[in-house]
Amino acid sequence: MNWRLPTGRPEAIPGEPEAVILLLDISGSMSEDDYPPNRIEAMKEAALEFIKRKHEDSPDDQVGIITFGSSANIRCALIPVSIGYEKLRDAVQAIEIDGATEMVAGLKEAGRAMSPGWLREIPQSRRIIVLSDGGNTGNGNPVKVAAALKAEGVVIECVGIGDRAALDEDTLRKMASIYNRKVLYRWIGDRENLERHFREMSNKLVIREGD
Repeated sequence: MNWRLPTGRPEAIPGEPEAVILLLDISGSMSEDDYPPNRIEAMKEAALEFIKRKHEDSPDDQVGIITFGSSANIRCALIPVSIGYEKLRDAVQAIEIDGATEMVAGLKEAGRAMSPGWLREIPQSRRIIVLSDGGNTGNGNPVKVAAALKAEGVVIECVGIGDRAALDEDTLRKMASIYNRKVLYRWIGDRENLERHFREMSNKLVIREGD
C-alpha cells in the first residue's frame, strides 16, 4: 500500500476504519480562563465531543489519548471506540495540568503508537490531532519530527488556542499536513467553536488512490 501523502481531496470511505491519536497540551498556560472555565477544561470537552461522535458514527475507528506537558504520557492506547468508549472518556476526564510543553516528546510518543510494531494492522488512515496553546519548550525540532511522520503516511492536523501572541502558530502550520493546497491548521478563539471543530474532525480523512 502506498503511504505517500497525497495532495488530493480527502473523502470519507464508509467501512474503512482509521486510527486517530489526540495529542493534547497540558502545560501550565492551559489553566488560563479565557476559554471558560479554563483552556484545559475546554480542551477536554472538545476531546469528549470527538470521542462521542466517533462512537456514534464510526465505532470501529481506533482512538488514543496522549498528553504532553513536562513529559509525554499515553493516557489511553489506541483502542476501537466500540469497546473503549468509557475508557477513552475516563482518560480525558482525568487529565490535569502538568508544567512545560514537551511537544517533541509528544509527537514521538504518538509516532510510536502509530508504528507497525504497535498496530496489529495498519489502517488506511492514520491521524494525529495536535492541540496546543504555546510552543515547544523541550529539546528537538517538532517540525522535523512531524515531517518524518508525514513521510510515513501519518496525517497531522493542528489546532491552536489561547493568546496568539504566545502561540507558536508558525511551527503548528509547518507541522500540519496539506490537503488540496490547504494547511490542516486552525486557530480557534472560543470554547463553542473548539467543540464544533473537534466534531468536524471526527469525520474521516481518507484519500482515494489516484486523487
